[in-house]
Amino acid sequence: EGVSKDGVELVEFKPFSPETKRTEALVKIGGVPVRAVKGAPQVLAEMDGSLDKQRYEDIVREIGERGERPLAVGVEKSGDFRVIGLLGLYDKPREDSPRFINDIKEMGVKPIMITGDNYYVTKSIARMVGIDGKVISLKGMPEEEIRSLIDSVGSFAETVPEEKHDIVVALQEKGHVVGMTGDGVNDAPALKRADLGVAVSNATDIAKLSASVVLTRPGLRNIVDIIHLGRRVYRRIVVWSLNKIVKTFQIVYFVAISTLFLGLPVLSPTHMILMLFLYDFVTLSISTDNLRPSKKPERWNLRKLVEISVVLGLIKIVELFAALYIALDYLALPFDQVRTFVFYVLLLSGLFNILNFRETNWFWASRPSLPVALSISVDTIVGSILVYGGWIIPSIPLSAILLGFIYSVSVTLLLTDVAKLFVFRVFGAV
Repeated sequence: EGVSKDGVELVEFKPFSPETKRTEALVKIGGVPVRAVKGAPQVLAEMDGSLDKQRYEDIVREIGERGERPLAVGVEKSGDFRVIGLLGLYDKPREDSPRFINDIKEMGVKPIMITGDNYYVTKSIARMVGIDGKVISLKGMPEEEIRSLIDSVGSFAETVPEEKHDIVVALQEKGHVVGMTGDGVNDAPALKRADLGVAVSNATDIAKLSASVVLTRPGLRNIVDIIHLGRRVYRRIVVWSLNKIVKTFQIVYFVAISTLFLGLPVLSPTHMILMLFLYDFVTLSISTDNLRPSKKPERWNLRKLVEISVVLGLIKIVELFAALYIALDYLALPFDQVRTFVFYVLLLSGLFNILNFRETNWFWASRPSLPVALSISVDTIVGSILVYGGWIIPSIPLSAILLGFIYSVSVTLLLTDVAKLFVFRVFGAV
């Protein structure tokens, strides 16, 4: 039935504040003023000068090690404040929390817990959900010491709101990309400062406005989907860039060098227009590709991307000159047909580049999306019909088409894939 309020008059009430970490009420009981306080054990301990600190600390630790949040209760009469008891409140972590923590750890993301709970509760919860690393309190800790410890810490206990922002800044100054989740007004500065601020579904309006992403369902599982989506988009950008640089490099330099040696352009304007037209469909389809997201965080490295592209472009140029040699010497085709043969091999080479570069492993390690597979297949068929039919460009014999196709599959697809893996091993994958 609760405590009787007969004879109790509420004079003043101070709601809980994250800064003071306590709630206060000034009441009159039978006309006698009494101040009732409840809040964090460490806060009330400082208010009670006669407290047996060791006994008190042992009880707080015992409650915290059970995974319960200790709540201290005290009263003040005639200016004399006393802690009169401790309560243990059990707030069970969500059932999906351990799985969520394990999933983001497998993705190379380090989870860090920032909480106002005391050290023992924080340590117990961290153990339950699987957060590794030290558990520390920033209270009175110099900034230099915070920065020196930040990489080894897994949980911050007894924090005040402004310390969340300081922790985000310290991690960023160490070169980390930082994501932050929050729900309250006091989380807004940290959400705004973080590289990825995530407001949970029941967050306040100011927290949602400060965040980059707002979750629409309870829990944090959607963060895993956000990371996967971001890495897929990154892979699509990398594949498009790598394909674009290599393709431009091989076409421009191969055409320029071969023209200097032969005295005639190895591709006519018609060949170039047809090639670029057919390439466009495949290039557009890259945005739909089922690229596998990286298992670890990746950083944009333009210099490495260009270096790898140049090396692969040089390899492709060598392959194209070998195809030119086959057309001139082995097949002994007239020059008009040499142009068509080179056009065909160059077209297939560009199409197969996408299959090569979409994977950091062997090209068959994952399937391309249906639009990518269809666009490559259709372009290959259309290109074969064009070089055989002779309606727009000079036709070549069926034997030359078969040889060009076999050469493209065996050299510009398979051997290029071997070369790609070697280049990635030397420079590192992009």
